[in-house]
Order: sequence, then structure tokens, then C-alpha cells
Amino acid sequence: MRGVHAWNAVAVAAALATALVGAALAVPPAPAARSIADPEAPTVTAVDASGTALPVHDYRRIASAGLAADGLLAALVEPGRIVAYSSFSIGAESWRYAGYPRLTGLQDLEAIVALHPDLVLCCPYGNEHDRLARLRAAGLTVCDFGEQGGVDDLLRQARLLGALLGCPARAERFCMDFTRRLQAVAGDLPPQRPRRRALLLDVVGDYLYGGTVGTSYHDVLLAAGLADAAAARYRKWPQYAVEEIIALDPDLLVTATGNAARLRRLPALAGLRAVRDPAGIIEVPAEVLGDPGPAMLAAAEALRAALVANGQ
Repeated sequence: MRGVHAWNAVAVAAALATALVGAALAVPPAPAARSIADPEAPTVTAVDASGTALPVHDYRRIASAGLAADGLLAALVEPGRIVAYSSFSIGAESWRYAGYPRLTGLQDLEAIVALHPDLVLCCPYGNEHDRLARLRAAGLTVCDFGEQGGVDDLLRQARLLGALLGCPARAERFCMDFTRRLQAVAGDLPPQRPRRRALLLDVVGDYLYGGTVGTSYHDVLLAAGLADAAAARYRKWPQYAVEEIIALDPDLLVTATGNAARLRRLPALAGLRAVRDPAGIIEVPAEVLGDPGPAMLAAAEALRAALVANGQ
């Protein structure tokens, strides 16, 4: 959710990329990775989202070409083992990426190869799978992280990275801590209290897009103590007609910082309850709202804080 944030803008332009559902971590029960001391030992592998088995190894030159991968690398891997992050991360935690080359996803294959990485993490979409194949053909070990969706995708990716680097316990600790902190964001709300229905909107030119079940938008709404008004009728990244938004009649609109004024200027939405209500549109910083990585926690916290500040 980026204002229009980098990843969601890419997802919109790419026709809301197809989910790679169910691709998960698999670690065969081999006892150890192949080593110089024992070249005949079986190789332990982890299976990425494309179904490719990659060797578990103490990788020392890791490059990220995806937004979710940026945050996970920063959380799970020592800085000295990282050679590049993607250019998509622009949030409050982006200070961690200072001094590193920033990659524009899989757009510049030459820049990736020039870094001589021993592992590349990427989240390809559309025809970028051909670029991933070209990197592998060049002899690079490339891990397809799969879809950058919501919390389930992030936890799957964390466990995949942990298995690939041979530190599954570290990854599991991250998953447990992230889940606990996310569940605590709206932990002060009484369980019996009805949740307000919110619709998350992006304004892209003259078009209105949303994010619902299967996306980080949906999970951020729930974590902040709201109900997703679109969940019963839509999936992923719908483009809304004004009539559809009016039919949903949400209590609140949630959007990136700077979009509230644009939504209020749309004549077709002037009669919407959330638009008429001075506190009916909640803004969240674009750099965290659009991040499907660990920054989902910051997005949920920012949304919850804005709700509390508005007496909601």
C-alpha cells in the first residue's frame, strides 16, 4: 500500500498478478548439506515457490530484488552477508538499506549479475519469470519467493529463507514474534465489540483500486481492529466502479496519506457516508501501507493509532 506505493502500482499495472497459491517450504530429511569435508553427503534442499529445489547453504552474498524480501533479509540476516536490496523499500526502516546498491526488481539483470551474488531473492510477476530463468541460466542461485500477499505469504517466505540459510529456528522465532505483535495491535478491543467496516482504497489516476482477502491490505485492516467491507464479495486487488463502492457503503475508507482530499473531491462519492463524515477517511503513510513485508506491523499500528486519535 504505497501512495501509489511502488509494489501495488506494479501489481495494478501487471493486471494484479496471479497468486502462486500453496507453494510452500519443503525440506527433505537429509542429515546434512554437502561439504568439502564430505563431498558424498546428500545435499539438503529447500523448495521455493516455483517448485525449484535449492541447496541449503551458508550464503554470503545475498541480493534482494523484491519488497517483501528486503524486510526479511534485514530481520533475519547479518548485514555483512547482504550485497543489495530492492529499490522498492522506502519506509521508516529503509535506513537499514543505506550504502547498499538498490535493485529495480528483475528489470536490470546486468546489475544483478555484476554483484556476483551467491543467492538472489525475488518476487517475479507476469513475464518476469523469464528474467528469473535467465538469471538461473547465468549460473546464479535464485529463490522465487512467490506472491507478495498478506501475512500467510510473509510467514511462508520467512520460513523458506530460514530453511535455505540453515537457520530455521531463527526464522521460526521471527514468525512467532511477528504474529504475537500483530495480534496485540488491537488487543485492547473487547472481543464482543462490533468491528467497523472499512474499505481500503488506492487512487490511481481516475481509477479506484482496493485490496482485500489474500492481500496485506486485508490483514492490516483486521489487525487494526476493523472488518474488511469488501471481503464477502471480492478477492485480491479489485478495481472498483463507483457504484460498487456505494453498494458496499463502508463505515470508513482507509487510504494512503494524501489521498483523502482526492477522494473527497470525487463528485460521485460525495454522498457516501464515509466521505460525508469528517473522520470517515483514515490515512496511513504510503510507505508502510503498501509494504507486504514485516512493515505490515507498522501499517497496522499506524492505522490503529489513527483510529484511536479519531475516537474510533
